Amino acid sequence: MSIWRARLPLKTDFFSVIHLFKLSPFRANLVKHNWHGDEHCKMCGNLETTQHIFFECHLANYCWWIFHDALFWTQIPTNLQHFLIFLLACICWSLWLIHNDFVFNNKVISNPNVVVHRSIIFMQKWSILLKEKERDWILKTVERLSRILTQSVQD
Repeated sequence: MSIWRARLPLKTDFFSVIHLFKLSPFRANLVKHNWHGDEHCKMCGNLETTQHIFFECHLANYCWWIFHDALFWTQIPTNLQHFLIFLLACICWSLWLIHNDFVFNNKVISNPNVVVHRSIIFMQKWSILLKEKERDWILKTVERLSRILTQSVQD
């Protein structure tokens, strides 16, 4: 599936292309362009790359495991080629916004479930862009995710 054919908001299409072609303004890329700041992730201290922020950082890893449990995946994704672009965009956009809030505004989330909740919100908001059959699948996915989050709060 082409990123440009995905039914996503336009800003998310551009966001996806920027990260797909490794043009993102993450610290490791900025250092290559003579930026003199720290190139490590502010959340965990590892080298900050696209791969790290979206798949390897503790917060991203937690988010992927929640989706893993809710959707009965056999493995969590490790790169952009292993699952649906729509779902990836919702989760990565949530991680990106939370990451930026932390880096630029020192705003720390109170619980890692915030990432999943924000992903759910984007899934609901953007589902209007999908075909009816895809929209139904997304709404069922949202229901499963909500149940898992409710159970995790009760436990």
